[in-house]
Amino acid sequence: MRTDAMNFPLMKPARLTVEEFRGLELNAPEEERWELIDGHIVRSMAGGTKIHNLIVFNARSALTAELRRRGSPCRAFSENVRLDIEARDASTLPDVVVSCSPFRDGPTTLRDAAAIIEVLSPSTALFDQEKKLSAYLQLPSLQTCCFVHQDRTHIAVYSRTADGWLRKDLTSGDDVIQFAGIDASIPVDAFYVDVAEARAALKSSA
Repeated sequence: MRTDAMNFPLMKPARLTVEEFRGLELNAPEEERWELIDGHIVRSMAGGTKIHNLIVFNARSALTAELRRRGSPCRAFSENVRLDIEARDASTLPDVVVSCSPFRDGPTTLRDAAAIIEVLSPSTALFDQEKKLSAYLQLPSLQTCCFVHQDRTHIAVYSRTADGWLRKDLTSGDDVIQFAGIDASIPVDAFYVDVAEARAALKSSA
């Protein structure tokens, strides 16, 4: 009997729910980061560059200090705190995420992000600014979403307005990011503290 590949229909990968993904994620290799976008698992290597880590630290530190100064109930998280967006079958690991009801959804999960910051890496920049941004902007609680470039002073800021989402590209250290919904204002320079020195040192040691 002849069997032929054309006799079998092409099988599309199953679209996972967030709950199904969480079950599979328990078996993820330690060296990989798993995220779920539109029901499909996206794998990347764990860890990041020194500059990436520095910008994440700066962003979270600046936001935390500003929120505390204002007596805000909102909190900024990073590292392995997940953001679940069930409407898009998405579960992501934002570089920094701000929630104003931070302890409602369990020890490692958020569902109501008010602000998101992603530090762009060459290998994931296109994906982050297309697929992840599309999922983020459908989150009803989100008011501000920032994409931070590592190699130059440039932050793309998406802000929710009455007419939809507005993008601003901030390229001066004197520019100020207005975080709608959490009453916080952070100068662009605060995200890049020590970054120029780190770039120069890494370049000279290459």
